[in-house]
Amino acid sequence: MPEDFKGIIKTFRSVFPGATVWLGHTHAILVGSVEPLKIDFAEWEKNISKIGKDPVFYTNPYYLAATLMLDNNIIEQFSEDIEINTDDLSYLEFFSPSCFDKDNLNKNISFLSQNRADINRTFNNIDDSEKMQRFIEGNRYFIKSVEFFQNGEKQKSLNELRTAVKVNPENQEYPFLIKFYYGVPK
Repeated sequence: MPEDFKGIIKTFRSVFPGATVWLGHTHAILVGSVEPLKIDFAEWEKNISKIGKDPVFYTNPYYLAATLMLDNNIIEQFSEDIEINTDDLSYLEFFSPSCFDKDNLNKNISFLSQNRADINRTFNNIDDSEKMQRFIEGNRYFIKSVEFFQNGEKQKSLNELRTAVKVNPENQEYPFLIKFYYGVPK
C-alpha cells in the first residue's frame, strides 16, 4: 500500500510542484502550490496566534511546523516506478483488496517519519532552532506511539508518548493524549 500512498502524493505533485505532506495524528494533509513553499516562521507564528486557544486543536506554531513530513524535494526523489494516477491510468479508482490491510496506516506514517524533510527548506527565520528540533524529535516519538497503539501495544505506545514528553516538555499535546487515551498523568 505505501506505493498507492506514494502514487497519490506523486500525482498531487505533478499538479502542484510545490507539494508538501503534513501529518496529523493519523491523517496526511497535502498542501500544494505552484512554487516550493517558503514560510517565514515569524509570520507563521503571528497568523497562528490569531486562531487563539482551542480546546481540541493544539495551536502551538512549533508543534504545527513539526508536522511537516515531506517537501517537494523529497517527493521529487520518488522512484520512477511510482505511477502518476491519470484518466488513462487510473489505478486508484479500481484498487486491490490489499488497500484494506490494517498495517497500511503504520507503513504510511513510518514512511513519512523515515523520510522527513529538512524543516529549514520550508521554514525560514525560526527564532529558536533548538526548540524546533525538540518538537520534531517529540513528533518522532509520537509517531512511534501511534504505530504501537495501532498494533494494540498500549504500554509501548504510552512509553513512547512519555518519551516524547521528556524530549519535548514544551509540547502540551502529549500530556493531553496520555491522559485522554490512558487516563494516567504524564
